[in-house]
Amino acid sequence: MEKSNLVENKVPEAHKVFEEFLEKHGHRSLGEGNAKAKALSEVFPKGRSNRCRFYAKKCSGTPVCTGSVKGRACVINNLDEIDQLQEGDILITYSTDIGWSPYFPMLSGIVTELGGLISHGAVVAREYGLPCIVGVKNATKFFSNW
Repeated sequence: MEKSNLVENKVPEAHKVFEEFLEKHGHRSLGEGNAKAKALSEVFPKGRSNRCRFYAKKCSGTPVCTGSVKGRACVINNLDEIDQLQEGDILITYSTDIGWSPYFPMLSGIVTELGGLISHGAVVAREYGLPCIVGVKNATKFFSNW
């Protein structure tokens, strides 16, 4: 099995949730390969197509707590921006530490750029049963608050 398929087979729920989001907002299924990149470039506003191609080919991470959730993506680069966080959001950030802990109960999922199986975000996500993917390079640049 080639590497890209291995990642997709590990987290098919994430792809399903994203496709459900697209369908809900009147867009077609992502499909595979170049078709997926093309579909993403049609979904996002002009000027973000490079990021869409990035997602279709490169966006991956390590799932540390599985599950399937729907929620608003909330990109927070540091705790100074924490007031943007809403109940049920999927937190997308560079990394977490003890200062983030009080906010985990209000989250529905976590994505971090930095981290591994025993990183702070991964451990606390497992404690709360929150779906979590760590090591997603450039996640804070790709996603935006929805």
